[in-house]
Amino acid sequence: MLVVAGAACGGGGRDRAADARDAQNAVRRSLDAENRADVAAFLALWTDDGLRSYDAGSRSDLQSGKARLGVDQTEVADFASTTVKGSKAQVVVDSRVELGLYRLRFDLVRQGGRWLLDGFGFMGPTPPPASAKVVEVKTVEYGYDVDRAALAGGDFAVHLTNAGQEQHEVAIVAIPPSASTAGAVLALTAVNGRDFSGMPAGYTALGHLAYAPPGDAGVFTLAGKLPPGHYAMVCFLPVGGVDDAGHAKVANAETHVARGMLADFTVG
Repeated sequence: MLVVAGAACGGGGRDRAADARDAQNAVRRSLDAENRADVAAFLALWTDDGLRSYDAGSRSDLQSGKARLGVDQTEVADFASTTVKGSKAQVVVDSRVELGLYRLRFDLVRQGGRWLLDGFGFMGPTPPPASAKVVEVKTVEYGYDVDRAALAGGDFAVHLTNAGQEQHEVAIVAIPPSASTAGAVLALTAVNGRDFSGMPAGYTALGHLAYAPPGDAGVFTLAGKLPPGHYAMVCFLPVGGVDDAGHAKVANAETHVARGMLADFTVG
């Protein structure tokens, strides 16, 4: 959905709709450059103030390779709103990251006849549409309380409530049709949940969907409908949790799935 607002046209009498499209294109080009780790193209679209708010690394850190682009692949799913006022614009994007939809805000400024990204804000998971089926999922140590039949349509959002004392997540893995819950737990015990390395044959990681610290809750929207098949909700977080950088707080801690935190379900 495109919403263009503002009391004045863009600089030089430009049409606001054209300015809005140009601002959206600047955001899209930035995300595309980031996904392919094209540092020069990415930096050409950002001001220094914008880079500080985006937290991908400073200009010098990115140029030297100290900071890396493209670790997380972010795709534009939709432009939720675009506002243009003179030489400033704000673009709100619903973006796909792995399995989920997340809302991002980009502030832009027109300099030298082109839009540059000058600020950023993470707005959280994209709210599901009114027609979406929202499935309640409660996490504890170490399991999911969920109506698995409610997931059978493959098109849902998850209302995740962490009723436990540790951090918990929902990652989704396609598993073999004949896999039992116990067999899937055993197969996934040694998988690295950060990058899904060590995934055994017959199992395919679709990505992370939801996360909640202890006592927290949130609604997470699935970016696309799951095709018919056998799947599992899995928590790959280590016992004891992770720090802000995503590293295990306890050395050599086993994962939650190793303690049985898996709920399999069938779509179709």
